[in-house]
Amino acid sequence: MFSKLSTAIRAWKATADIPPEVSRSVLLLMCPVGIVGLVLKLHRITQHPSDPGFLEGALLLGGEVLAYLGFALLMVGGLVLTARVGASRVGLVVAQLVALLLIIVSLAAHNYFLSTGFTLGFGFVKFSLLRINETAAVVASEISLPLIATLAGVVLSILALPWIFGKKPSGPASQAVGGKTAGAALAHVFLGATLVSLSLVPTGQDLGREFFREPTVALVASGLRTHLGSASDGSLGPVVLGTHSGPRPVGPAQVTARPEAGALNLVLVLLESTRAQATTPYNPELPTTPFLDQLAKNGMLVERAYAVVPHTSKSLVSVLCGFEPSPTMEILGSHKTGMVGRCLADLLREQSYSTAYFQAPTQHFEDRSQLISNMGFDRFWSGDMTKQKDIHRVNYFGNEDLVMIEPTRTWLEQEAREPFFAAYLTNNSHHPYAVPPDFEVEKFSKTKKLNKYFNSVASADQFLEQLAEVYRGEGLWERTVFIVVGDHGEAFGEHGLRTHDNVMYDEGIAVPLVIHAPDRDPERVPGPVNQLAIAPTALDLLGYDFPDEDYAGNSILDTPSEPVLFSTCYRSDYCAAMIRGSKKLIYHFGDRPPLLFDLSRDPLERENLAPLHPEEVAHWSQQTADWKVSLWETYRDMGKTMVDRYVQQSPQPVQHELGVVFEDLVELRGYELSKTKVRKGRWLKLHYFFKVLKPMPPGYRLRLHSTAKRKKDSRIFEHVPVRGLYPMREWKPGDYIEDVDRFKVRPWWKGSKLDLCIELIDDQKRPVPVSGSDGTTCVSLGSVDIVEKKKKKKKKKKKK
Repeated sequence: MFSKLSTAIRAWKATADIPPEVSRSVLLLMCPVGIVGLVLKLHRITQHPSDPGFLEGALLLGGEVLAYLGFALLMVGGLVLTARVGASRVGLVVAQLVALLLIIVSLAAHNYFLSTGFTLGFGFVKFSLLRINETAAVVASEISLPLIATLAGVVLSILALPWIFGKKPSGPASQAVGGKTAGAALAHVFLGATLVSLSLVPTGQDLGREFFREPTVALVASGLRTHLGSASDGSLGPVVLGTHSGPRPVGPAQVTARPEAGALNLVLVLLESTRAQATTPYNPELPTTPFLDQLAKNGMLVERAYAVVPHTSKSLVSVLCGFEPSPTMEILGSHKTGMVGRCLADLLREQSYSTAYFQAPTQHFEDRSQLISNMGFDRFWSGDMTKQKDIHRVNYFGNEDLVMIEPTRTWLEQEAREPFFAAYLTNNSHHPYAVPPDFEVEKFSKTKKLNKYFNSVASADQFLEQLAEVYRGEGLWERTVFIVVGDHGEAFGEHGLRTHDNVMYDEGIAVPLVIHAPDRDPERVPGPVNQLAIAPTALDLLGYDFPDEDYAGNSILDTPSEPVLFSTCYRSDYCAAMIRGSKKLIYHFGDRPPLLFDLSRDPLERENLAPLHPEEVAHWSQQTADWKVSLWETYRDMGKTMVDRYVQQSPQPVQHELGVVFEDLVELRGYELSKTKVRKGRWLKLHYFFKVLKPMPPGYRLRLHSTAKRKKDSRIFEHVPVRGLYPMREWKPGDYIEDVDRFKVRPWWKGSKLDLCIELIDDQKRPVPVSGSDGTTCVSLGSVDIVEKKKKKKKKKKKK
């Protein structure tokens, strides 16, 4: 058989008349890519929660085999055709770039799958790149030494081997080739494109639509699907179209005080990435949280509590506001226009409460300070706002939890007045689960990563105990409601998924919920409830009434026996869950079949009951889809409100007037700078003020230029106006638009001044002419003075 195959290959080569140096170059490029890609795919197959058998697992390699063969044939055809026009060097460089792209995407997608259990998609890549300042540290934390070594080795081989072992471009490969060879090259291109197209076949049941595909092909396919508006290509589960059943409740406009109102304070603590089973009250065999356990024994323990969206900023909205966050990756609540409803701090401040929010993470991630301000808090404090002795940084988000203790004392002694409401967000238990250096690490698990996580949860419990001691020391404990809840859970491969953002199993959304309320007997509430019940429960305990229909969740003090609860992934198009009583549906919007579990008999969610109850699954899937549509409609109305905030029919006041016109289309009336001096590493905010004169042609965009002393420090940013809510192609003549831009001054920039200008470019990326300026197409927005970062003073060693 092998002799016949060898004869066939020799005959093909003789007929095709492909130069041997081309074949060698393609082999040297694609062999390392193919070997690494197939090894990584084998690893992903072994890690997949569906546990495919040997035959199915072997078939799943077909996506990579087809794609890599296809790319190899495309390279052969491309190299021959570029040689025909005397551009061999260019052809080889392009082939190297394609190989580099394949290996980089393959490694990135593999790491993403191991972290999340999902295929890397275009939407996530685009979202991350647009927020690279926020996501870079998260990505960097996932880069391991083996990954760097693998990437370095493959990159070096791709860049060097084709030039070392292939003939130089001055050889036969660079000479013009005949029509017969050119025809064979075109045939290679056609066959290669066909093989890559065949690799787009969707996966079989239970594996996810894009798992079969080679990562780069899957990434491109998801991008095309996004831009062409196709929701699915080859759905594996039922795709249910939801119907709009009215907007979701967004909290009361105001609350009514009962006679006892105002006698109690409120402290609400969100434990970062803390799943219920990682704490002692929910898992007595795991002594990670002795203080929380004692709090639960003397107070109220909710046995089944769930996060609405397993992402911190989203959970802050659920917990501190009592309504669902937006079903987008964008944190709409941090926009300048504010929240879709009134939050606890806003309502209680109206009742003469002092309000403050403390967090150990830094203030800038996801514009957290603006989010908290929009919730109505008087005071915002984050771990990077002051420096304290013996406080350590524990992860890429910021400092250890104990950083909040001293600011709490200061606030209570100098600013707070009773009654007050204080909220806290911890940080220790976030990935990568580091603990302060002086924390005594214990052996909670044989698994290294899980043991790190349990210790980080234990260190957060120590903070919780010290926080309670602060309030006891101030004599406030016995007149303070103390609520502790997890913002979301954390997965460690129990169902093939990791971290939390897109985990609908209980390890991702089941959270601890413990309440200390003065003068109340210990109580166990069976649940289920979700985070939407916390705001109405807090108001109820503090002595305030509100219309029941204003909240989607009921007060825990009078929760119905079987409420219907919904949760959604951070990537809301990936998955959602519905919980009713002891049963739970996980719905994947056509990417894979829905799952149904009975948690009373199967708490680990191992036995899928969906095939046994098709009618129930269909009905619950419809309810879940209806809920998502209603949620979208609720925030679509908010989007309109936000557009109304930025777009008006009368001119807004302008700080620096300009009055220049871009190609008779739009007038730049002026601008506003948030500051004239900015420290390196800090953020600068710009406001632009436009008047629309004519409809904007398709493809026109705005670009901001920042020019520094060194040319390499200068930057060009493509700006998306009105946060993408009001695209330029929809701008109407007569609109007065206030736009906001925000960028970070890099720490390594040289010089003392940064010059700013803005231009409008057409669909060919050419700057349009400007009238009313000094003849330049980039309109000056003034200059900003750059201030050096404060240097730490070195302590002088005392001479003995």
